[in-house]
Amino acid sequence: MYKRYDFYTHQLERAQRLIKDEEARKAVDYRYIQGYSRKETILFFRRALSDSTIKRKIDEGLESVANTLKLIGFFEQDDAEY
Repeated sequence: MYKRYDFYTHQLERAQRLIKDEEARKAVDYRYIQGYSRKETILFFRRALSDSTIKRKIDEGLESVANTLKLIGFFEQDDAEY
């Protein structure tokens, strides 16, 4: 079970690191990798960006992660051991 968790975690972090937009990458990291709430993320980035821009960057980052995971076949993994 740990091998599967480690594999999934590695793939998710890899997809997050491949986000091209630096602000979106940082927002997704802060929100999902570090585990802060959406409100805390907005408050953290509020100094540099508006609320709507931060929300849009998070959404763009999530879309990038999802597309990367689709490209590497993450969702097509069978129950093989990792």
